[in-house]
Amino acid sequence: MPSHNRIKRGFNLLSSTYGFFSRLFFGGLLQTSQHHFLRTATPVKSALIFGGGNGDILVEALRLNLAGTYCYVDLSNSMVDLARQKAHHQFPEQSSHITFIEGSYGDIPSDVRFDTIITAYVLDCFSEAELYQVLQKLDSTLHRTGQFLFTDFNVPAKPFMLNLLFGAVVKVLYIGFHLVCGLGIFKLPDFQSAFKKLGYEAVAEKKWVNGLLVSRCYKRSDNQTTEP
Repeated sequence: MPSHNRIKRGFNLLSSTYGFFSRLFFGGLLQTSQHHFLRTATPVKSALIFGGGNGDILVEALRLNLAGTYCYVDLSNSMVDLARQKAHHQFPEQSSHITFIEGSYGDIPSDVRFDTIITAYVLDCFSEAELYQVLQKLDSTLHRTGQFLFTDFNVPAKPFMLNLLFGAVVKVLYIGFHLVCGLGIFKLPDFQSAFKKLGYEAVAEKKWVNGLLVSRCYKRSDNQTTEP
């Protein structure tokens, strides 16, 4: 298993430049994709943002009044500091409604339940085996009727040439993050299967760049009556 300390140091190093490079390579599509379902989601009492990065997604959630309270979790203390600064600067009146946690899924409070869970370009940092553990933990903190807003990279199975091209793009990204952060992962886990195994189904989906980027609103299969 990759060292959390090395991964943390790597993301600390990337914290000040992550936004610049994401826009350089993907324009504004990473931000657009991770904000997509925030803009159609029904406001809730509480939301968990897991792997919130530099805080852009937190600021958007605050702008939209997505939730009454927020729990923001990220492994990188530099990312947490950036998110805190942005939130306090742009939405000082809501600062007291945000709990910032420097850590990973094991550090999420086990006695709190959320109405909405948000993950954007973070679940790809886990291996196939660990992904299921992460989702189990997140699932245990989500209300039965809650929604899971997921955004990440995707390699469509067809057509073959697109599969080959996007597979190569993702591999290059993994190599870059491995060199900086020591992730030790070079292939996207099977997100769909992991969610399905836990009883979730995608009730809405949006793709960008011919399917390279995907956002999904997941709900438990026995609780799909509420619109995302």
